[in-house]
Amino acid sequence: MASRNYVYADGGATTKPDQNSITASVAESGKESHSVLAQTGLDKAALSTAIALYRQKNDSASRAELEKIIAAEPTNAEAFFYLGKIERREKHFEAAVADQEKATQLGPDRADYFIALGDAYGKLASESRSFTLAQQSCAALEHAVGLAPRSEEARAALIDFCRKAPSIVGGGMAKAYQQANELRAIDPPAGTRLLITLYADEGRDVEAFQAAAETLKDHPDDYGLLFAVGRLAATDGTRLDEGETDLRKCLNLPAASGFPDHGAAHFRLGEILEKEGKTAEARSQFQAAMADSPSNEEAKRALARLEQNSVAAPSR
Repeated sequence: MASRNYVYADGGATTKPDQNSITASVAESGKESHSVLAQTGLDKAALSTAIALYRQKNDSASRAELEKIIAAEPTNAEAFFYLGKIERREKHFEAAVADQEKATQLGPDRADYFIALGDAYGKLASESRSFTLAQQSCAALEHAVGLAPRSEEARAALIDFCRKAPSIVGGGMAKAYQQANELRAIDPPAGTRLLITLYADEGRDVEAFQAAAETLKDHPDDYGLLFAVGRLAATDGTRLDEGETDLRKCLNLPAASGFPDHGAAHFRLGEILEKEGKTAEARSQFQAAMADSPSNEEAKRALARLEQNSVAAPSR
């Protein structure tokens, strides 16, 4: 995954972000508000419709529903959260920040709201070249981790920030590795998955495979970790046998929620088999990936590539 560095133009302050500032602000606002789970009179059907429309990427219809909900119930944190996600997807980053700030004020115990707020701050910081907004992004993401220290999503978001931003605003690779190792101490498979990503990004594939092997000794059936090893082998082109074994094991396990599905496992396995020169088996895996996920463009291109190579190959 390519990283992007933040560039700042709004001052040379060297102080680290005040990690308590967001907490204090939320606590003050929280005196007059409550989370969506505690709200009364919530039109759950309308909110479910709005969320479904958002997931279908029908942003205009979702926005209309969310704005109706907010007009009728201005303390609906979830509505602000999804409205902010729409603004972020449409690259209206100032509006996204405003909506996510409101969501966190209304739902101060929700790590996912702070993840979204941190992301919105980060996008706006990059767009406006703002040092201060980058600090706010860091503080929001750190607060999310504080709320949910076992959350792989929260740790991953903070790690992504640290990979992109310099230490002067709270980022840096040392901190990224620290976050991964802290999670690994709590949840070994989750922390190891994050370590694999960090190692792979820095070309430290030997260490990535070693970390995975250590964790798989005690968690041999962790779907997400097995897939991570297979993907690394497929993209790196090394330890292909190991990657093939782990991906085949994935396909014999239920696809875990929140992780790439069996279609993705078939695709990565196809990449490995192609690298091993097993063209017929690779084609079969790419076809299986298409059967599971007909919109898998990578699998479509892989099949087209195999077909082209087959036509171009000289007859014997």
